[in-house]
Amino acid sequence: MVIQWLSKGEPLQNKFNLPKGVLWTTLALSIIPSILVVGGISIAGESWTLLPPKDRVATDLVDADTGMLMMGQVFYNIWVIFGIAAALIVGILAFVDYHVKKDISTPIVGSALLCTGLYDAYSLLISGQQSGLDTLYSSWFVSRMLHAGLLVLGTWYFLYVKRKQLRNVKQKNALLRRVILFFASLLILAVYVTGSERQFSPLVRTDTFITHPFEFIPLVIYLLWGFFILPKFINRYPSIFSRMLVLSVIPAAFAQSFMAAHYHTFDSLFNIAHFLRAINYIVPLFGISMNYIETIKNEKKIIERLDSEMKERLDAQQVLEKREALLASAERIAGLGSWEFDVDTGEVKWSDEMYGIFGYKVNEVKASMALQESLMAPEFRDIVKKKILSAIRNKDSYSIEYQIIRPGGNKRYVLGQGSFITNGNKLVGTLLDITDLKEATQKLAQNESLLREAEAVSHNGSWEWYLDTNNFHWSDELYRIHGFLPGAVNVDLGFYRTVIHPEDVQTFNETLSAALDTKSPFSCEFRILRTNGEVRYLYMRGKFKTDFGGIVTKALGNTQDITELKNASILLDKSESIYRTIAKNVPDAAVFMYDKNLDLILYDGPIIKQLRNNQRFKPGTNLKEILDAEEYEKAYPVYMKSFEGTEQALEREMDGKTYKVSFTPVRNSTGEVFSVMAVMHDITDIKLAQKNLEVKVDELNRSNNDLEQFAYVASHDLQEPLRKIRAFGDRLQNKYSSNIPEEGLDYVNRMKSASERMQTLIDDLLTFSRVTRSSDNYVAVELQDVIKNVITDLEYSVEKKNAVINVSVNHSVEAIPGQMRQLFQNFISNALKFNKPDIAPAITIASSVVKGHEIESGDTLKPDKEYCRITIQDNGIGFDEQYAEKIFVLFQRLHARSDYQGTGIGLAVCKKIIDNHNGFVIAQSKEGDGATFTIILPLTQ
Repeated sequence: MVIQWLSKGEPLQNKFNLPKGVLWTTLALSIIPSILVVGGISIAGESWTLLPPKDRVATDLVDADTGMLMMGQVFYNIWVIFGIAAALIVGILAFVDYHVKKDISTPIVGSALLCTGLYDAYSLLISGQQSGLDTLYSSWFVSRMLHAGLLVLGTWYFLYVKRKQLRNVKQKNALLRRVILFFASLLILAVYVTGSERQFSPLVRTDTFITHPFEFIPLVIYLLWGFFILPKFINRYPSIFSRMLVLSVIPAAFAQSFMAAHYHTFDSLFNIAHFLRAINYIVPLFGISMNYIETIKNEKKIIERLDSEMKERLDAQQVLEKREALLASAERIAGLGSWEFDVDTGEVKWSDEMYGIFGYKVNEVKASMALQESLMAPEFRDIVKKKILSAIRNKDSYSIEYQIIRPGGNKRYVLGQGSFITNGNKLVGTLLDITDLKEATQKLAQNESLLREAEAVSHNGSWEWYLDTNNFHWSDELYRIHGFLPGAVNVDLGFYRTVIHPEDVQTFNETLSAALDTKSPFSCEFRILRTNGEVRYLYMRGKFKTDFGGIVTKALGNTQDITELKNASILLDKSESIYRTIAKNVPDAAVFMYDKNLDLILYDGPIIKQLRNNQRFKPGTNLKEILDAEEYEKAYPVYMKSFEGTEQALEREMDGKTYKVSFTPVRNSTGEVFSVMAVMHDITDIKLAQKNLEVKVDELNRSNNDLEQFAYVASHDLQEPLRKIRAFGDRLQNKYSSNIPEEGLDYVNRMKSASERMQTLIDDLLTFSRVTRSSDNYVAVELQDVIKNVITDLEYSVEKKNAVINVSVNHSVEAIPGQMRQLFQNFISNALKFNKPDIAPAITIASSVVKGHEIESGDTLKPDKEYCRITIQDNGIGFDEQYAEKIFVLFQRLHARSDYQGTGIGLAVCKKIIDNHNGFVIAQSKEGDGATFTIILPLTQ
């Protein structure tokens, strides 16, 4: 890891800002044992070579002859005790540091070291009670896994804890308690595993250089922690302690490497591993120590700074006392009061001017925040209070304008400003009476707003012309009148002449020169050309201003855009001419136009002369003078409503004739109603024709009702004779067939067949009649369910002809359920009936939802309305497409009765049902090539 960092050209101490002495000492303590091992130098008394374990020469601890490894056991105890002490000290100091600085990163690592140190102490105590040497290795492996796991879990957990969960000490303590509880659980689990005397001998290999390969598990964990988790953790919780953790990874990695290659307990590699583990615990101890050293240094700097500030404050105190007198005088002059609020004691102090602003005499009342709040206007209290509390909470400043109400009820505008003084834990504020300034500002803003609005409404811009610089100052509206953005161009007289229409430049110059010579007011009408080529008509008025010496210094004036008025004047002449031409050529009509005062503006039309009061029609005559008093009372509210923008129409009887009078508001270019046009049509003949038509319609309705009743009753009355004909025909055939000649029996069969056809025809007529007279309500109908029920009813015919019916219909429409059933039953029955001989019928029924504009031949449909398109396709005999419309007509047949049975009513019933549902049907076919019926029904009625 160290090599990788250094290979990037970014030294470790620079990357993490580590002390060089600690860095190089840690590297030396980690690397020197490796050099000793490579050189064959033993620290445990055994003969050491870099040979595979089976070829190494070493004396075991239990070898009574040599006992050389006893020295290794002594070193082992030293390193373990040293490491335990370091781990426990780091853990305790970490919690002390957290109590002082509230840095959550320190106790996380401290807790991990404390738990590991406690475990190491436990394993050291039981090592004397358990005789197996493998127990020492088991304790080592569990200790390393516990240490690495606690570091990874703890730092990872607090790395991804949201910042809002660490805002205060209470939240940090709660999270820390949970982590400690979890760490303690893992410690107990480790103690349990060790106490159960479980051995790790299966992890040992004696035939390779790496005798303990499982040591690479904690090694990988340490490296992953150092490379990926720890840099992010340091970035989030920066401190000298968290940065020193990077160095602790180095001896940890080396310790795992030595332990992975050791052969005997207490041999050199075994001891070096435990020595490096102790170094691994000591490095964080240096970090926590440096934390304290850094804190002490910072405190010294703060103390020195405080001493310096105290001296400066004493010097400033004298200056402050001198300035207080000046400040009090300045407050009285400026109408500015000051106050302060002590957050700790709640005490409030007012300056003398504060009492005056609030309407009190000095020290007349006791200053308090409650009194200060009560003097605020109710509508401002909440927002001012929030500002003040926010400044105190965030140790910030505030500024706000609001109203106060003095004890006498007098309202004043004030500007409140304040700033939090951290050293004194006080909020210091000022209050400036800005009532006069506020009122003046409001009046000025209102006047400016009114001026801008007035200019925009009237398309009138103001200007000043400074003769000494020859420059103009334009209002915003004047820029817009000329087609520029406000302030977009610098205007002088030369530039302005280029804007004027070439044909009007001379008139403009002459008007300006004449006025300048006489110093008299002037006015001029001219045209301008905007940058887009648009021509606008302007009317300019102005006057010159002179100084005390009578010298002209500038000119003031305004310019109005009169394009609409000019165009309106031109259009008015054209419109009046057009209006009179139209009015004269509209037959049986008269047109009148009235202004807002109900004065007649224009009138014309062929029927003017036949009106009884035509002598009163003169331009400028008021409606009240034209109509009689009673007629005026009725007409006045109608005209007033039209001036409000409502079009109206009414009928009026006069002199034996009927007139339809339409009142239409006439608007100008801005949409304002400036006139009402009344158009009178002589509809006497139309009304007479309408009455005659209504009589005819009533007669037709009565005839249709009688005809429908007749057809219905006749159809019912025909049922009984037909039933008797069929019944007596059956009896005659059954009882007397032996006595009737063969020709007679043929007559009987023909009679029965004719009666059956008559019965079918009557039933079909009744069905058609019911469809015509149906008044059922529309409901949501699932087409798939309807089609399934129809197929079930026709199951016998389907099986008899081996028909195949494919249905892919999944839509619902608003319809009459019974009629939908009749519709599909007729179409499917026809498809089964008109099939090709020896070919099984194949019927396909499908549906889709489309918009009205997507349907061909759907011109009568609403473009954006949704419709259900249902197609019924068969492989039957088809028909010639020239009969596509004829097949839906009542009693129309395309085939002889001997070929196909039927009355010719079925498709007529389908057409009627589809019409009842505001849809239509299209039939497409080729003779001998099947038929396709496309039904269009609206999803909602």
